[in-house]
Amino acid sequence: MLAQKQISDLKEENESLKNSIKRLHVELSSYQAKYRPPNGVKQVCLGLNLFILAPLH
Repeated sequence: MLAQKQISDLKEENESLKNSIKRLHVELSSYQAKYRPPNGVKQVCLGLNLFILAPLH
């Protein structure tokens, strides 16, 4: 009985985390679309290339 409750709680937490990740991804995609550099322009910060993430569909 206790194990079933723990499993149920973990499933709920997992769904909540998935929903949070989806919302964050939407926000990140919107930000990247708004501030995307022009084509052919690479951004370099302290010698590290910064890449724009592709949507996680």
